[in-house]
Amino acid sequence: MPPFVQGLTGIHPGMLPDVPAFRHIAEELHGCLEGRVLVAHNTAFDWHFASAQLEEATGRVPDLPRLCTLRLARILVPWLRRRNLDAVAAYYGIPSLQRHRAHGDASETVRALLCLVDEASRQGVGDLDGLVERLAQPRRRHRRSAAVRTPGSRRRPQGVGRS
Repeated sequence: MPPFVQGLTGIHPGMLPDVPAFRHIAEELHGCLEGRVLVAHNTAFDWHFASAQLEEATGRVPDLPRLCTLRLARILVPWLRRRNLDAVAAYYGIPSLQRHRAHGDASETVRALLCLVDEASRQGVGDLDGLVERLAQPRRRHRRSAAVRTPGSRRRPQGVGRS
């Protein structure tokens, strides 16, 4: 385990005495991923490492759709100053459970995804294909307002008054 990861997560090799080597679980993981959608916060970062390890261990990498909650947050709630998992979770009122641990981060990410899917629905995106298409669009620059926004407060287009 690289020192950087140990410093970031607080996890050290002594905490993992019975964890199998990746090569021993790679085939099973590959099978679990087939036909699934990978969801992560900063998917490109995680997938870079996971796919390299799968390639090395099995000689192949599953081709699967990927949804990145970080990129969704950039697109769907562009007024957030920070979009790391902690910031997105705080914005949506999601409690933080054991950060930098598999279950805690996965739980927080799936809750953030559900909130972002609701936001996408309010913006007219109603299914996985729509989300993937929205992620594929070039990023638009968005001026941030100094006002603090909450999940219930959405921007109105200019010139549109309250009804």
